[in-house]
Amino acid sequence: APAVDDLASLKGFFGGTVTGKGGDIIILDDPLNPEEAESKPERERASNFVARTLSTRLNDKKNGAIIMVGQRLHANDVAAKLIVQNQWTHLSLQAVADEETKIHMPIKKKPIVRPLGDVLWKEREPMNLLQAQKIAMGSRAYSAQYQQNPTGDDANFFKRDWWRFYKKRPDGFDI
Repeated sequence: APAVDDLASLKGFFGGTVTGKGGDIIILDDPLNPEEAESKPERERASNFVARTLSTRLNDKKNGAIIMVGQRLHANDVAAKLIVQNQWTHLSLQAVADEETKIHMPIKKKPIVRPLGDVLWKEREPMNLLQAQKIAMGSRAYSAQYQQNPTGDDANFFKRDWWRFYKKRPDGFDI
């Protein structure tokens, strides 16, 4: 595969152009930062760049590969657009498995099983640090970036299933 500087000057990334030689394997790392992901025009610009520009840069479109590595940042981010196309292999690694997960690697035949609550890299970020990070970031940002599960823009509001209705006032509530 050609060196990165053979591919193009990726300076200015979405504002510039990708020119020069193509590549056999192109790796796109975090096409958006968290602030850009909040902007619909920035999300669209990043998605358009991948669809209209980067996708044309493979030397051999039949055998080449574009790999996007990144954290999920928004329900409508670049990854969301690619997942919907169903032409990409999607590997999602949550910091903490929210259910038993079987990870099917393309070459290895035996799936990797992560049990519920499994911490992805506990030597680097143990559960207590992840919990502190969730408090520092807020649950919406944590859910997107650490759990790869971005929620809608209303995620910081009260949820309907949080409410409880009672026919009589519970004991201890003197209002």
